[in-house]
Amino acid sequence: MRGITFLFAFVLLFSIMFLLSCGSGDERLKISTPGGVELETILDRPAGSAKFPAIVIAPGQGYHMRLSLFEKLAAACVQNGFVCLRFDWDFYTKGEEPSPDFTSEKDELSAAIDYLKALDFVDHDKIFICGKSIGALVGIELARQDQSLKGLIILTFALHRARPPYSVWPKAQRLTDVKIPVQIVSGKSDPICRVEVLDSLVNTLPEKPEIVYVAGDHSLRGDTDEETASNQIAAVEAVIGFMKRNL
Repeated sequence: MRGITFLFAFVLLFSIMFLLSCGSGDERLKISTPGGVELETILDRPAGSAKFPAIVIAPGQGYHMRLSLFEKLAAACVQNGFVCLRFDWDFYTKGEEPSPDFTSEKDELSAAIDYLKALDFVDHDKIFICGKSIGALVGIELARQDQSLKGLIILTFALHRARPPYSVWPKAQRLTDVKIPVQIVSGKSDPICRVEVLDSLVNTLPEKPEIVYVAGDHSLRGDTDEETASNQIAAVEAVIGFMKRNL
């Protein structure tokens, strides 16, 4: 069984790397927010004229849209018939800090979603948010308000501080108000999303999210590059599976 799992992961990794090397029809473009901010984005889409489901990836505070994890996820989305929109936060582009209470970031993520909804090859009723770290916290804010979204994916959770006491941050507690399907993909050794703290939060939620633990830390890093790549592949497989189940 382990041999079959390894073979499947190898084949998926090879397919993703092939798509990346050939290019996946990605488009570099800028999206303007109502406040006049121009977001740097990458749009990856499958070939064809059908209306596709879509996902928007919201990075964490110290992360950008060209991370290898996001590259793998975008390639897998295209391979499985999803449009994928990635972007960089305006504060990241300017080398600044996020806005108080994520006011600007909520506007930016909302603008990215609105952009997808305006595309004639996107199924407007089948849009997912995938947020990493604080990107997930911003995603929670939008998912609380927009019940038309198909699902929220939390790709490593900014749940609590790295040292005791491990109390859940208020913005993470707002997950209680999210009524759409939720998936949480977490590294088993993530210092700001400890397994026991996440489990305790989940036990308080009226709607139970899907929890997927993979090896690695907050960046899904392993001891070697091979382990890190394997952790990323496991996370990508989980995200794709969740979206397919919730279309």
